Amino acid sequence: MEISEKRKMDYEKEMNKLKSGSGDTFKPDAGVYKVTILGEPEECEFKDSKTGEVTPQIKLLVEHSLAKGQFNWFVGKGLTMMSTFGQLVAVGKARGGLSGQVITLVVKEGKDRKEYTIVEAAEIIKAAKMVEEKVE
Repeated sequence: MEISEKRKMDYEKEMNKLKSGSGDTFKPDAGVYKVTILGEPEECEFKDSKTGEVTPQIKLLVEHSLAKGQFNWFVGKGLTMMSTFGQLVAVGKARGGLSGQVITLVVKEGKDRKEYTIVEAAEIIKAAKMVEEKVE
């Protein structure tokens, strides 16, 4: 057996792959990310292998600032405007879709789960509430 080329491991590249989650899935840790959405969301479901519970989700193809490559980002279909799903809907409605949009995603570690804030959505939602207050 012959080894044609010796290459040193790129630890930064490998660390980014590990941080981004399993395989090609975007699972952000606490931090700030610039996320480019590469297409419109697709509806899908997550089935818990232990309980059999089915959760509606959307899947987005994205690129982000901390690793090279394209990743699938799965987001549960939340029920409130401040859920990650609600924030994405606000951005999509205000901008005529999500494909090609660049968002700033802030991830914080909460008590029980991570908290996600899309900066652009917060601005859109705040502006919409101000308009509603003026109308009343």
